[in-house]
Amino acid sequence: MVEPSFAERTVINHKSYLKNGRVVTSPAINITETDVITGDGAVIGYEYLVIATGHNDWYPKTRQEKLSQYQAEYEKIKASESVLIVGGGPSGVELAAEIAVDFPGKKEMKQGYIAENHANVVVKNLKVMMSGGKKKMSTYKPGPEIAIVSLGRKDSVAQFPFATVVGCLPGLIKSKDLFVGKMRKARGLNPKLAQG
Repeated sequence: MVEPSFAERTVINHKSYLKNGRVVTSPAINITETDVITGDGAVIGYEYLVIATGHNDWYPKTRQEKLSQYQAEYEKIKASESVLIVGGGPSGVELAAEIAVDFPGKKEMKQGYIAENHANVVVKNLKVMMSGGKKKMSTYKPGPEIAIVSLGRKDSVAQFPFATVVGCLPGLIKSKDLFVGKMRKARGLNPKLAQG
């Protein structure tokens, strides 16, 4: 669930921060030793190819389609009499807290930073390979397990290896903007703007 007034900042055009590449929104239908052939017939050459298969769900291709999807999901929750949340991990708890704050009459573990750390190791290794591969490849080393779950817009519960903290103090870490500003800043974008 994305609050409509917050949704604008969360949808980012990849072209805004991927300055040295191009964004292609088309399925890859064939791969040769030197090229990727896309569903719309484009042939894209490569020296190094990373295959990240993901999954084949329909997803919005434009900013407006994504914002409309967020609005539709928000309206579905708003119109429902009750909401069943399957899973009691951090994502389920955050969703329950957001619903409780936005719709108090309803009955009722985001770990993005780990994925970003994995991606940073992959990027370093690709750079090593592209420069001739003489350096040793990096290995991902997990840090201590930390979870921060938003409990509405101001409070959070934070689990650290040494303690669990609840309230507005851990809320300052995440609940303020759910790390959207941090993610935008890391990509060279204005953390407060809705576009760009």
